[in-house]
Amino acid sequence: MYNQQKYPMVRRFIRRSKKVTLYTLAVTLLTATLGAYGSYVISTYFDNHKWEFRSPIQSPVVISKRIQTVALAETVPLWQQLQLTGIEKDICVRFGTDCRLALAISKAENRDHRCDYVNKNKNGSVDVGLFQINTIHFD
Repeated sequence: MYNQQKYPMVRRFIRRSKKVTLYTLAVTLLTATLGAYGSYVISTYFDNHKWEFRSPIQSPVVISKRIQTVALAETVPLWQQLQLTGIEKDICVRFGTDCRLALAISKAENRDHRCDYVNKNKNGSVDVGLFQINTIHFD
């Protein structure tokens, strides 16, 4: 080891380095705590607010309060939201989340939603039913 009386500078250096280490540790902990709290505050702020970018003629950036909404789909079935009846309701019940797509296809292929609708094509195949599926796709 070293002789404290012979090397007083070493003793002071060790004492100072302990203080510096404690100060460094305290500052690091304080910075980390403030950084985590700041991140939380910023995250919470942007959960409740939204950015809108507009043309430069108006105010170019607007930060407004975000409106918290409950999704209607969670509370009311889609066929009731769309106010469907009859065969449209059956399509929505059958296709679930793809209800809108199935309704669009059936409306494009068979405007009257007739299940017994048959269309003869020039090539000899036949389109059948609500979605007008061609008989060449049958096994």
